[in-house]
Amino acid sequence: MNRRRLAVVASVLALGSVLGYRAGSSASAAPDSKPAPEKKQAAEGRQASDNKQDSLDVRIARAQLSLAEATLRKAQDQNRRVGETISGGLLAQFTDAVQVARAQLEAAESASGGDSLAAWIRRAESSVREAENRWKRAAEVNRLSAGTVAAIDVERLRLTVEIAKLQVERGKALADASTEAKLHWQVDVLNDEVARLKSQTGVLLQNRGPTDF
Repeated sequence: MNRRRLAVVASVLALGSVLGYRAGSSASAAPDSKPAPEKKQAAEGRQASDNKQDSLDVRIARAQLSLAEATLRKAQDQNRRVGETISGGLLAQFTDAVQVARAQLEAAESASGGDSLAAWIRRAESSVREAENRWKRAAEVNRLSAGTVAAIDVERLRLTVEIAKLQVERGKALADASTEAKLHWQVDVLNDEVARLKSQTGVLLQNRGPTDF
């Protein structure tokens, strides 16, 4: 009889221990289990936002490349229909624009988020070629007809080439520089481009001789 009682008591104690352990485990897990879905949703939201932004960057870069390619094709088609409608210098600029746009797309598609320094160096190098073409054309015009382009304008074109080359050197030296330094250089490159456009527009408005440079 005593053995039966002891067996029953032992069984009850064992059952109580098991139930107590399960209850304790559930209670301790409860505080952490509730916020887990919220954390997961927040993380997924941030990731979706990042992916969306990356997607927009790539879409913009791809559209810019398509526009540059279409502009080049149009110029080439015009020259095929009527020879030399578009000058060689202008065609070279359109070709450079395609190369720059392609580099920008590659930067946007890169897994690192797109370090655009290489694309901006391509852009600066394109400015060098454009400036050199304008300077050479001015020199050629003066060779054929002395004084057609004022000496001061030829010198301004030469200085534009020099500045453009220095900007390329400066950009290449920024490979290991901070993001802030790279952005500062990019702004300077844009400022140089705006200054060149203003200068060219001024020449056009004043109708001062040949305007193909």
